Amino acid sequence: MLSPNTAITSIDDISVIKLDFTVPESAIGTMIPGAKIIAKSVSFAGREFEGTVRTVGSRVDPVTRAVTVRAHIDNGDRALRPGMLLTVEVVTAEHEALVVPEGAVFQVQNRAYVYRVDGDSARQQEIDVGGRRFGVVEVLGGLEEGDLIVVEGIIKLRDGARVRFDAAEAAVSESSQGSAVPVAANLRN
Repeated sequence: MLSPNTAITSIDDISVIKLDFTVPESAIGTMIPGAKIIAKSVSFAGREFEGTVRTVGSRVDPVTRAVTVRAHIDNGDRALRPGMLLTVEVVTAEHEALVVPEGAVFQVQNRAYVYRVDGDSARQQEIDVGGRRFGVVEVLGGLEEGDLIVVEGIIKLRDGARVRFDAAEAAVSESSQGSAVPVAANLRN
Protein backbone atom coordinates (compact mmCIF):
# COMPACT_ATOMS: atom_id res chain seq x y z
CA MET A 1 0.00 0.00 0.00
CA LEU A 2 1.33 3.36 -1.03
CA SER A 3 0.04 6.79 -0.29
CA PRO A 4 0.04 9.43 -3.06
CA ASN A 5 3.14 11.24 -1.69
CA THR A 6 5.36 8.18 -1.13
CA ALA A 7 8.50 8.09 -3.26
CA ILE A 8 9.09 4.67 -4.78
CA THR A 9 12.24 5.41 -6.80
CA SER A 10 14.67 8.16 -7.81
CA ILE A 11 15.66 8.84 -11.40
CA ASP A 12 18.89 10.75 -12.01
CA ASP A 13 20.15 12.16 -15.28
CA ILE A 14 23.92 11.88 -14.80
CA SER A 15 25.02 12.73 -18.33
CA VAL A 16 26.10 16.11 -16.94
CA ILE A 17 27.14 16.43 -13.31
CA LYS A 18 26.38 19.71 -11.56
CA LEU A 19 29.22 20.31 -9.13
CA ASP A 20 28.73 22.87 -6.36
CA PHE A 21 31.74 24.05 -4.37
CA THR A 22 32.68 27.10 -2.33
CA VAL A 23 35.59 29.47 -2.77
CA PRO A 24 36.84 32.11 -0.34
CA GLU A 25 35.69 35.68 -0.73
CA SER A 26 39.24 36.65 -1.75
CA ALA A 27 38.97 34.47 -4.89
CA ILE A 28 35.65 35.84 -6.19
CA GLY A 29 37.43 38.08 -8.70
CA THR A 30 38.97 35.08 -10.45
CA MET A 31 35.72 33.09 -10.64
CA ILE A 32 34.13 33.80 -13.99
CA PRO A 33 31.56 31.77 -15.90
CA GLY A 34 33.35 29.72 -18.55
CA ALA A 35 36.51 29.16 -16.47
CA LYS A 36 37.94 25.66 -16.73
CA ILE A 37 37.83 23.34 -13.71
CA ILE A 38 39.55 20.05 -13.11
CA ALA A 39 37.94 17.64 -10.65
CA LYS A 40 39.47 14.49 -9.17
CA SER A 41 37.93 11.61 -7.26
CA VAL A 42 39.60 9.07 -5.00
CA SER A 43 37.48 6.46 -6.78
CA PHE A 44 39.34 7.12 -10.05
CA ALA A 45 42.98 7.65 -9.09
CA GLY A 46 44.95 9.54 -11.72
CA ARG A 47 41.90 10.53 -13.74
CA GLU A 48 40.88 14.16 -14.20
CA PHE A 49 37.37 15.29 -15.07
CA GLU A 50 37.20 18.61 -16.89
CA GLY A 51 34.29 21.00 -16.68
CA THR A 52 33.40 24.67 -16.80
CA VAL A 53 32.16 27.18 -14.26
CA ARG A 54 28.53 28.01 -15.03
CA THR A 55 27.46 30.31 -12.21
CA VAL A 56 28.98 32.19 -9.31
CA GLY A 57 26.71 32.81 -6.34
CA SER A 58 25.40 36.30 -5.75
CA ARG A 59 25.88 36.23 -1.97
CA VAL A 60 28.83 35.69 0.34
CA ASP A 61 28.05 33.49 3.34
CA PRO A 62 28.50 35.79 6.38
CA VAL A 63 29.85 32.95 8.55
CA THR A 64 32.31 31.22 6.18
CA ARG A 65 33.05 34.29 3.99
CA ALA A 66 32.74 32.04 0.95
CA VAL A 67 30.63 32.06 -2.21
CA THR A 68 29.08 29.04 -3.92
CA VAL A 69 30.21 28.24 -7.46
CA ARG A 70 28.47 25.77 -9.77
CA ALA A 71 30.32 23.94 -12.53
CA HIS A 72 29.10 21.42 -15.09
CA ILE A 73 31.13 18.31 -15.91
CA ASP A 74 30.32 16.22 -18.98
CA ASN A 75 29.82 12.67 -17.69
CA GLY A 76 29.30 10.75 -20.93
CA ASP A 77 30.79 7.53 -19.56
CA ARG A 78 28.65 7.79 -16.39
CA ALA A 79 31.70 7.40 -14.13
CA LEU A 80 30.66 10.17 -11.70
CA ARG A 81 27.64 9.72 -9.48
CA PRO A 82 25.53 12.22 -7.54
CA GLY A 83 26.85 12.73 -4.01
CA MET A 84 30.48 11.83 -4.76
CA LEU A 85 33.21 13.85 -3.10
CA LEU A 86 35.51 15.57 -5.62
CA THR A 87 38.60 17.72 -5.26
CA VAL A 88 38.38 20.78 -7.50
CA GLU A 89 41.06 22.90 -9.13
CA VAL A 90 39.96 26.06 -10.93
CA VAL A 91 42.29 27.07 -13.74
CA THR A 92 42.46 30.85 -13.48
CA ALA A 93 45.32 31.33 -15.92
CA GLU A 94 46.94 28.99 -18.37
CA HIS A 95 49.88 29.72 -20.61
CA GLU A 96 52.34 27.85 -22.76
CA ALA A 97 55.75 27.67 -21.15
CA LEU A 98 59.01 25.89 -21.67
CA VAL A 99 59.60 23.80 -18.54
CA VAL A 100 62.14 21.29 -17.28
CA PRO A 101 62.00 18.88 -14.33
CA GLU A 102 63.10 20.62 -11.14
CA GLY A 103 65.72 17.92 -10.47
CA ALA A 104 67.52 18.79 -13.72
CA VAL A 105 68.28 22.36 -12.58
CA PHE A 106 71.26 23.14 -10.37
CA GLN A 107 72.45 26.42 -8.88
CA VAL A 108 75.95 27.88 -8.88
CA GLN A 109 75.89 31.03 -6.74
CA ASN A 110 72.87 32.97 -8.05
CA ARG A 111 72.76 31.37 -11.51
CA ALA A 112 70.75 28.36 -12.69
CA TYR A 113 72.10 25.69 -15.04
CA VAL A 114 71.13 22.44 -16.74
CA TYR A 115 73.20 19.94 -18.69
CA ARG A 116 72.19 20.12 -22.35
CA VAL A 117 73.14 17.20 -24.58
CA ASP A 118 75.19 18.56 -27.49
CA GLY A 119 76.07 15.79 -29.93
CA ASP A 120 77.93 13.22 -27.85
CA SER A 121 78.67 15.38 -24.81
CA ALA A 122 76.83 17.10 -21.96
CA ARG A 123 77.35 20.85 -21.83
CA GLN A 124 76.56 23.05 -18.86
CA GLN A 125 73.95 25.55 -20.06
CA GLU A 126 72.94 28.65 -18.11
CA ILE A 127 69.18 29.24 -18.09
CA ASP A 128 66.87 32.03 -16.99
CA VAL A 129 64.38 30.61 -14.51
CA GLY A 130 60.76 31.74 -14.19
CA GLY A 131 58.17 30.17 -11.91
CA ARG A 132 58.38 26.83 -10.14
CA ARG A 133 55.35 24.60 -9.79
CA PHE A 134 54.68 20.92 -8.98
CA GLY A 135 58.20 19.67 -9.68
CA VAL A 136 58.84 21.68 -12.84
CA VAL A 137 60.74 24.91 -13.48
CA GLU A 138 59.76 27.44 -16.14
CA VAL A 139 62.64 28.32 -18.47
CA LEU A 140 62.55 31.90 -19.79
CA GLY A 141 65.78 31.68 -21.76
CA GLY A 142 68.81 29.55 -22.50
CA LEU A 143 67.01 26.51 -23.96
CA GLU A 144 64.87 25.83 -26.99
CA GLU A 145 61.93 23.45 -27.24
CA GLY A 146 63.20 20.00 -28.18
CA ASP A 147 66.67 20.41 -26.64
CA LEU A 148 67.80 17.27 -24.79
CA ILE A 149 68.73 17.79 -21.16
CA VAL A 150 70.05 15.43 -18.52
CA VAL A 151 67.47 14.90 -15.77
CA GLU A 152 69.11 12.25 -13.57
CA GLY A 153 72.65 11.84 -12.33
CA ILE A 154 73.61 15.50 -12.65
CA ILE A 155 75.46 15.60 -9.33
CA LYS A 156 78.48 13.69 -10.66
CA LEU A 157 78.23 15.02 -14.21
CA ARG A 158 80.82 17.53 -15.45
CA ASP A 159 80.80 19.96 -18.36
CA GLY A 160 81.99 18.26 -21.53
CA ALA A 161 81.44 14.68 -20.30
CA ARG A 162 80.82 12.36 -23.23
CA VAL A 163 77.39 10.74 -23.43
CA ARG A 164 75.94 7.90 -25.43
CA PHE A 165 72.33 6.87 -26.00
CA ASP A 166 71.20 3.35 -25.38
CA ALA A 167 68.14 1.72 -26.94
CA ALA A 168 65.87 3.23 -24.27
CA GLU A 169 67.00 6.75 -25.26
CA ALA A 170 68.62 7.36 -21.86
CA ALA A 171 71.81 9.42 -21.76
CA VAL A 172 74.68 7.74 -19.96
CA SER A 173 77.87 9.64 -19.12
CA GLU A 174 81.37 8.34 -18.44
CA SER A 175 81.20 9.28 -14.76
CA SER A 176 77.56 8.62 -13.81
CA GLN A 177 74.25 7.21 -14.90
CA GLY A 178 71.81 9.82 -16.21
CA SER A 179 68.69 10.17 -18.30
CA ALA A 180 67.94 12.79 -20.93
CA VAL A 181 64.53 14.07 -21.98
CA PRO A 182 63.40 16.60 -24.58
CA VAL A 183 62.28 19.95 -23.20
CA ALA A 184 58.56 20.81 -23.53
CA ALA A 185 55.43 21.00 -21.37
CA ASN A 186 52.54 23.17 -20.17
CA LEU A 187 52.45 25.20 -16.99
CA ARG A 188 49.10 25.78 -15.30
CA ASN A 189 48.45 28.47 -12.71
